[in-house]
Amino acid sequence: MKEFIKSIPILSGLLIFIGYFNYLTYYRIFDIEISTYLSTSELLISFLPLTLPILVLIGIFSFHAIGAIVILSYRKKRNRDDSDEDTFNIYAFREVLLNIIKNFRDKKYNNWSALWLLLDIIRLIIAAAIIMFFVLYVIFLIKMIFSSAYIVKIPSMFMIVLAVIWIPLFLDVVTRANSINSIKSPFYIKLFFITALFLGLIVISNKERAKNIMNGKPEFEIKLTLENKDTLSTNSNIVFLGKTNNYIFLRNINENNNIIYKMDNVDKLVNKKKN
Repeated sequence: MKEFIKSIPILSGLLIFIGYFNYLTYYRIFDIEISTYLSTSELLISFLPLTLPILVLIGIFSFHAIGAIVILSYRKKRNRDDSDEDTFNIYAFREVLLNIIKNFRDKKYNNWSALWLLLDIIRLIIAAAIIMFFVLYVIFLIKMIFSSAYIVKIPSMFMIVLAVIWIPLFLDVVTRANSINSIKSPFYIKLFFITALFLGLIVISNKERAKNIMNGKPEFEIKLTLENKDTLSTNSNIVFLGKTNNYIFLRNINENNNIIYKMDNVDKLVNKKKN
């Protein structure tokens, strides 16, 4: 808790960076340098659109920390250290495999004990699957981050859901490594890698959003009434990208260029979410 309180200034700056990164990675796909269109006040609260995923992330951190304290207290009370006997962590494979080998040597698998062998094999398969998931998730995430801007084969929401499973596994790895061989600043190690994961998910989510727009499937339709009373409505070619306090961004898909209006020149803006 003390480490968390000390890190509040860092976390505040990190929130602003994450918010700006979200804007940057989205608008840069359309060759818009968003920094020139953002006001200082917008920059300071740029993380607000990400409030829900940030709260989910904080919740995962909190539940893991509370869970670790409860489990440690239970094991101390029972005078046990059976952390490696759990099936649902990436350390389990080695322990289960060694246990199977030991039981074979001791000839414990006989008669009805074959059922225990089957259960141990199932545990071994689950443990191996967890390790494969832990590694493959990172590989696929990196591949999606550095792939072509409009090519996203795995839905970003699916990767986000899997992240909710991956993050506790990672936190468990750092916690156990710290208990075995004390790590300097484990909190900051967790924070660094989870932040990197979060930024990666932002990138692939923004790529998917951009892909939908370039395919003529924007999230919103808008109608602008300008100062000179001219009107402009989005359609299958002119699509809405987004807006800041002072600017609104459109894209001409056929001509592959952007149309940027100052909000001062807009008398009326009507937006409608597409079904």
